[in-house]
Amino acid sequence: MENSQVFTPLCIQLVRTGEASGALDQMLQNLADYHSEKTHQLAENLTSLLEPMLLVVTGTIIGTLVVAMYLPIFHWGMRLAERDKRWRRKRQREALQAVEHAVLLFLHADKGGAFGQLFQARGTDVGAR
Repeated sequence: MENSQVFTPLCIQLVRTGEASGALDQMLQNLADYHSEKTHQLAENLTSLLEPMLLVVTGTIIGTLVVAMYLPIFHWGMRLAERDKRWRRKRQREALQAVEHAVLLFLHADKGGAFGQLFQARGTDVGAR
């Protein structure tokens, strides 16, 4: 038993003591209880170490999934906002061009513009002022 190096020194000492005292069964029972308690403590320590790590890993996985689901929605919203912005700029340019066109028509009324034709039809000369 000593040469195999499989057993701990405590195990070898308890077996020697049990053989010497004639209570080998009691010593083996004590050894079994000791190893059982040590195994339970090791399992509890491992559990207390693994629980926070598993919580972090689970949170990371769930967070990654949430970001992966919502990121395309955010990109889509940004593209819609950009398209809306371009549409508004286009409408503003069109409105500005319409105002410019109306002002040009008004300013050039005496040169045959729409207002000039309107006033000439009434017999009023706009350019004479």
